Amino acid sequence: MRNTETDRKPGIQRQRAAADGQAVKRHDTVTTTPPPAGSYRLLFMYAILKMLHITAAALSISGFTLRGYWMLRDSGWLERTIVKVLPHLVDTVLLASGVSLILFLRLPVLDQPWLLAKLAAILAYILLGTVALKRGRTRAMRSTAMVLALATFAYVVGVALSKSTSSWLAMP
Repeated sequence: MRNTETDRKPGIQRQRAAADGQAVKRHDTVTTTPPPAGSYRLLFMYAILKMLHITAAALSISGFTLRGYWMLRDSGWLERTIVKVLPHLVDTVLLASGVSLILFLRLPVLDQPWLLAKLAAILAYILLGTVALKRGRTRAMRSTAMVLALATFAYVVGVALSKSTSSWLAMP
């Protein structure tokens, strides 16, 4: 039962309407109720997943670029165990965080053209990367694959930022 005396106070009316999940009109603007307390935890989890994904992507492209440089210089660093194992760990974290974001956001993958383009470009990046670092028979073939892989990665980043298959061209 509501107290009629407090119902006349506008602050109490706004609080009650907010508690009921209704839009509240205040000073000619409409505000919505704040999210429930549990949703902050979800926002925090999303932020952590996204930051993990971005960090893993940065580490992945940095490592790929460094290994490409070493490949062009015929460096002995490419034969070290850590250089052979670490990229797989970083890329596993990158893939796992990406899949987790898709599941967390409940994105319908087949209904999101930008996401399909991103996945296709990632596959192209992986194939070009293997040609650049392992399968290329000549230095020219490896160098060309390296440049194409870097351009493909730039396209993936543009798609991720713009949520458009036009990648960087769709940015304002």
